[in-house]
Amino acid sequence: GPPPWVAESEGTITFVSPIVFKQTTVGYAVVLFSDDFIKERVQKAVTSVVLVAGIAIIIVSLISVPMASGLLRPIFRLFKGTKEIALGNFDYRIPDKSNDEMGDLVRSFNKMASELKEKELHKGIFSRYVSPQVADEILKEPERIRLGGERREVTVFFADIRDFTALSRKMLPEETVEILNRYFTLITEIIFRFNGTVDKFIGDAVMGVFGSPIRNETHLEHGVKAAAAIKKALEVVNRSRRSKGLVPLQMGLGVDSGEVIVGNMGSKSRMEFTAVGDSVNIASRLADLARGGEIIISESVYGSIKDNVIAEPMHAMVIKGFEHPLTLYSLVDLRGRWKEEVEEIVSSAVTQLENEGFVP
Repeated sequence: GPPPWVAESEGTITFVSPIVFKQTTVGYAVVLFSDDFIKERVQKAVTSVVLVAGIAIIIVSLISVPMASGLLRPIFRLFKGTKEIALGNFDYRIPDKSNDEMGDLVRSFNKMASELKEKELHKGIFSRYVSPQVADEILKEPERIRLGGERREVTVFFADIRDFTALSRKMLPEETVEILNRYFTLITEIIFRFNGTVDKFIGDAVMGVFGSPIRNETHLEHGVKAAAAIKKALEVVNRSRRSKGLVPLQMGLGVDSGEVIVGNMGSKSRMEFTAVGDSVNIASRLADLARGGEIIISESVYGSIKDNVIAEPMHAMVIKGFEHPLTLYSLVDLRGRWKEEVEEIVSSAVTQLENEGFVP
């Protein structure tokens, strides 16, 4: 039979379906729906869906916010901890309360902070003996330093204050210590600028080593430049002291280079990393022989650097502990690039100590 049909007019929807009997349409069934009624039911259904969805969202939020907060809180703590470490606060620690994966991460962070603090402490200790650059190298690759003894080519110099015993008798103990500290600070600054190590202070003398503990193929150049820079810096400082009516200190310097034994030496309770050998002994003896403001170098040192220095030969001398006389040279000045570099470093070092109020 014919299909049903739908008609929509303003306010109503009419549904008409034919009634068929023995293939003959005998009438029609007509159903009218109010449009407002349908819209009302649809609106109620939509309202119900929205209400249920809202309640579901609220419930999910109430459950998820604490969960999210619990997850995000340690992340925010890690972020804050990272910021503190970046600012150099190696004492900062994140509270460790959980035993899950986040707790493991927090504990790893705290361990890292402890190790960074320890490394910074070691760097501070090393920096009292070696230049910051050498300290960085030691901490970067500590395995490069053998704590046992080993043979090493190094350059050694001694700087010895002339007639200091007589001068110290005229000064108070506090004045003696202060003037020593000021002069030694200047010398240490220059040694560090040439990548050297302050091996030790012996009374009124300083021992510097170049090429240890970190190997340095240019140790002789650096050692000679450092000695020349100390001589130049002392001239500058002593001129200033004389103009102020203060007593200047004169130093004699001795430089030698060669194979020595370097390593930890001493006893179980007291040891130091130092160098021993002929070059150390010769440098010490040469510093004893040098007049105030003079640098004495061995013949072997002069032969290696003669193109870059001006030196005067001295009479062969017998050095205590050595059978045969040694040919020595008095180092007068440097030449060319070496001289320019030393003058720049002396000017920079003296200016820095003046600004810090610690120039002699």
